[in-house]
Amino acid sequence: AQEFPRLKIFRFENAIFFVSVEHFRNTLYKCTINPRHLKTEISKAKMRAHNQREQQEVEYNIRNSSSNMDGGSMELAPIDLPEVTVNIPAIPYDIVILDCSTWSFIDSMGVKALTNVIKEYRDVEIDIYLAFCKAGVREMFEKTGFFDMLDREKLFPTIHDAVLHTFQAQKKDEPKTETSDDGGPSKNESEISPIATDGSSTDEGLANQASEDERL
Repeated sequence: AQEFPRLKIFRFENAIFFVSVEHFRNTLYKCTINPRHLKTEISKAKMRAHNQREQQEVEYNIRNSSSNMDGGSMELAPIDLPEVTVNIPAIPYDIVILDCSTWSFIDSMGVKALTNVIKEYRDVEIDIYLAFCKAGVREMFEKTGFFDMLDREKLFPTIHDAVLHTFQAQKKDEPKTETSDDGGPSKNESEISPIATDGSSTDEGLANQASEDERL
């Protein structure tokens, strides 16, 4: 198996409710990256750069002050310090896709935990996509106002759709774009089909998912 670049897919084999929320979060952070630790490392790196800049300014002012006092002037020369480099830790992923196919249900505490997880990943510039959510899970999202936190466009009927969406988004950021024989932009044979805003489907993939939900 080969991992996709800048992308991680995570699957949690349990429902998300008050008993399992801590296990869900700890397992997710262990298998991907802990955004809390990463945020701390980024803050430390920025603080080190800030302290280094302040130290440079102090030393520069002391030298200029001594020089100007010797020359009979107390006016300091303009500060022109070298730029301080911030060594921020590398972020290995842009996207984490949560495979929700095994989530038989989710309660209000599960939604709250998931919301906090999304916020923590966003703080370190990592986006979260959800794929293959069952009907009951989507209904709970509606009841709890979860979509105020996560755009519906980031909810996909299958992992395949979420991955295609990620690749197409990355392709848009590239400087060169492929063109077809007629000069127009080339089209991917597989269309992306996120869940519609009214909970209905605009594609066959979500219709199949709804059928599975009914059988369950």
